[in-house]
Amino acid sequence: LLRGSDPDALGSPGRTGHGCLREVRARLGELDDRVVEMIAVTADHCRATGATAPFLMATEGTIATGVYDDYCGERGVTVRSPDEAQQTRLRGFIEQVKQRKPAAPEVWNDFVAGVGAERVILGCTELSVLAAGMRAVPGVELIDPIQLLVARLYAIAQDRYDD
Repeated sequence: LLRGSDPDALGSPGRTGHGCLREVRARLGELDDRVVEMIAVTADHCRATGATAPFLMATEGTIATGVYDDYCGERGVTVRSPDEAQQTRLRGFIEQVKQRKPAAPEVWNDFVAGVGAERVILGCTELSVLAAGMRAVPGVELIDPIQLLVARLYAIAQDRYDD
């Protein structure tokens, strides 16, 4: 599909499918250097903003892959993961979004505030959807990888068309 095209950038929003990204990139040939990986963009953001120990909210599968640990670790950022009780609550929030019955704002905000982190990575699409409909949690920056990826891709496109 991409052969013969000349894209400015190729966004890679996957978390769960991140394991096959190397194979995909190998097939891209000369386009490989145009891939913008969401997890790398997130790790770059953490480093640039001084988020040295963000809390990762994600599925058990994403956490088990260690992909955020790897990318952030390469940048001097240590990712903190949920304990078992927190993971159970996160799983509930994710399922509620899938069922189109998101948690009440005060329940979500209390949970986010209760993890004790100044910065929280929303490492699951459903959590990004949930947080988008909530008010800000005082003293906590929610780092949304999807928004960061879109912003990076937009900046690349703007640079091309501003020239």
